[in-house]
Amino acid sequence: MSDPLSVLRERGVRFLHPGSVWVADDVDPERISPECTIHAGCRIRGARTWIGAGTEIGREAPVTLENSVLGPKAQVAGGTLRDTVLLDGASLGSGTQCREGTLLEEEANGAHTVGFKQTILLPFVTTGSLINFCDVLMAGGTSRQDHSEVGSSYIHFNYTPWGKKGDKATASLIGDVPRGVLLDQPRIFLGGQGGLVGPRSIGFGSVLAAGFVYRRDYGEGQLVVGEAITPQVRPFDRLGIGSVRRKVEASLRYIGNLHALKAWYDVVRQGWAAGDAARADLYQEARANVASGIDARWKALQGFAENLEELKAAGGHAEHGLILALQSGVRSIADEIAGAEPGTPERFDAFQARLSEKLEKRGSTFIEWVQAFDPETKAAATAWLESIVERVEMIATQRLSG
Repeated sequence: MSDPLSVLRERGVRFLHPGSVWVADDVDPERISPECTIHAGCRIRGARTWIGAGTEIGREAPVTLENSVLGPKAQVAGGTLRDTVLLDGASLGSGTQCREGTLLEEEANGAHTVGFKQTILLPFVTTGSLINFCDVLMAGGTSRQDHSEVGSSYIHFNYTPWGKKGDKATASLIGDVPRGVLLDQPRIFLGGQGGLVGPRSIGFGSVLAAGFVYRRDYGEGQLVVGEAITPQVRPFDRLGIGSVRRKVEASLRYIGNLHALKAWYDVVRQGWAAGDAARADLYQEARANVASGIDARWKALQGFAENLEELKAAGGHAEHGLILALQSGVRSIADEIAGAEPGTPERFDAFQARLSEKLEKRGSTFIEWVQAFDPETKAAATAWLESIVERVEMIATQRLSG
């Protein structure tokens, strides 16, 4: 029986130094395009692994690829990818560490030494070097020349020390899905040598100046140059969580956006990919990472609820009722939302009617096809996706207040 490396070489995969490359037995050769290039020192494993035509890995340093999916013409210069999906033309520099739930859509990219986990970058979003950007969804921009960007040496602070276990109900929404997927929104800029303390929400067209850590939400089209913080030293109270409701609402808004993105894959991307099995498979893999992000957010919210056990016992917290509802209902709320219809039926039907017309002329690429949508179709798409976000928030809010 031939080893996987030999099978791939026979299929025509280009190995620059095959003697230094290791391919595990669980890799399916049929999921590796013969038109990809693999440089010296790379390690490839996992039955999920999928490498598209024109993709190049390890140009600058060895790459470890585990259960990851690289679409056509993706580039990974060096580093480690686990349970990560890159769509067409997405790229990552040397020193990359991408972990589960990461999704970079078309032409999104990171420079050297970036860390992603449960990170979703919509098309064109660019991150600089030396970045830790976990538990974030970012959108904005219209092209590789007009894109949302995160400056170098940026951190999304996604963990707080409150409670016994710490808190990761901290995902941040930079832009949004209902408008961001249409690729016509003003870009967002997060200046380098800075940070964002999650969970935060930043609107399209806003600029957060370099050199500061931001702890507030900002709307659209704002230039923000730092935040005033009064230096202080005081006893640390690990139960001093503050507003439980604000964190819950931010979490639900983020989960709603992930549900909207999942529906976009189910209806729009898969509709465009009809008849192209490889493309449909690629989009299904991307959808799987969105779904894993939804599950991760519910787990984080459940952990947050469990962290409030002592506050529940004390019974004196201003949001005692919400704490009780959270602790008893997070998983059942998640299950109810997962089984709900995709948004408001009227809005879905209105968009579906327009989508059917658009699918008759698919265009050369998915990006070009979406950008050619007329204003009425874009408005219908946004209304449908917003109804999904609203439905998630409505179901959860009713359950938590009932």
